[in-house]
Amino acid sequence: MNDQQLKAVTSFREKFLGFDIDAIDREADSMLAAGVTVRMFLDTCTPAMAEIGEKFEKGEYYLPHLVMAGEMFKTASRKVKSAMHAGDSGPAIAEIVLGTPKGDIHDLGKD
Repeated sequence: MNDQQLKAVTSFREKFLGFDIDAIDREADSMLAAGVTVRMFLDTCTPAMAEIGEKFEKGEYYLPHLVMAGEMFKTASRKVKSAMHAGDSGPAIAEIVLGTPKGDIHDLGKD
């Protein structure tokens, strides 16, 4: 990861963990402009989401925090997904079908 990517990822993580929902779209754009890959994005979001989940389990955060984190993740994921190109994932080796009930809030992992 180069300096520009590290700066973008660090800024995104700070805004994410600070629940700055208004900045997430802009931060996702900054990561894409810095050349952050999908893997780097996921490697940033996964531990941040885990940290929020742990604070929820300890009673430091409540359900609204989890919902807000989910919405921020969805917002950033849509940006990253729209910037991906069909050939970016490598050769297809299998076909997987995933699903959740329509409208279920627990669709983050699938999406």
